[in-house]
Amino acid sequence: MEERFNKIEDKLSQLMQMVGSMKADQEKIKKDLAEMKVEQDEMKRDITEIKSEQEEIKNTVIHLKNDNEQKHKEISEILKFFKRDQDFVWQKKC
Repeated sequence: MEERFNKIEDKLSQLMQMVGSMKADQEKIKKDLAEMKVEQDEMKRDITEIKSEQEEIKNTVIHLKNDNEQKHKEISEILKFFKRDQDFVWQKKC
């Protein structure tokens, strides 16, 4: 009978160790999850910042494109004026 109690006691001891180990593993998992959540939040902030920077770049490109088109129009007008002026000078010389 005592041998049986010793076996039960050994099994209970093993069970308690297993439960303790599982509890420690569970706590480690909780800690890891909390760290991952912090990292995820940081990544979300980074993504938001990158999207904002992309929008600024897009707006800058649009602005530069519009400026370029306007300058192109101005230069074309100046060239047309010079061509008319040159044609006039050539007509006077001939």
